[in-house]
Amino acid sequence: MLSVKDMILRVRAATHDQQEVGYSDMDLLMYINDGLRFARRTIMDIYPMLLVDMELEGEFMEGENIIYSDKPISAIVDVRIDGERIGAINPRSIKNLNDRGKPQQYYVCGFNTIKVWPIPVDFHTYNVLAVGDMVPLKWDEDSPLPNEFEDFIYEYVIVRASLTNEFDMSQENNIMASVVQQISTAVRSFMPPGVKTRSYWGERRNERG
Repeated sequence: MLSVKDMILRVRAATHDQQEVGYSDMDLLMYINDGLRFARRTIMDIYPMLLVDMELEGEFMEGENIIYSDKPISAIVDVRIDGERIGAINPRSIKNLNDRGKPQQYYVCGFNTIKVWPIPVDFHTYNVLAVGDMVPLKWDEDSPLPNEFEDFIYEYVIVRASLTNEFDMSQENNIMASVVQQISTAVRSFMPPGVKTRSYWGERRNERG
């Protein structure tokens, strides 16, 4: 994996800015974090399982239905009660939020809290796989993505740096569309046949295959 420092050196070589007159290190660091965010959003929309970095486990006692995360959640990939998967629901569609029974569905409240419905009347275990909020990279840190995906961030930064002062956005848009397609192709190579992709909070978006 490349460090931020190494990626900045690569970008400067590609943009012929070894003398550091075109872009400051802070500019390029900002572009790198924007590229990481760009790659994450693209991956998230296709197969968020690749970005899972949080596993919340615990137990519900009678009358408890709240799962809390210490840090913000960007996507919920899987929620299980007693090992059985449950789906997401819009709480506005629930007639009575105080219904009790074995939890069958979940809904979110803000970016840190998940609630299950109906409210448990017995002991249950829960397990949640989720993607945490992105933490911006610092100068001395490594990219959290594999080398193949680092190349996409590198391409993104090159585009941002090279075309920052251009008034014609069509070239930038075309290049960025190509980067999105490359990331999409790379992500789909990890997907099991027939897997269903989902939105950030677990609702079905489309089906592969």
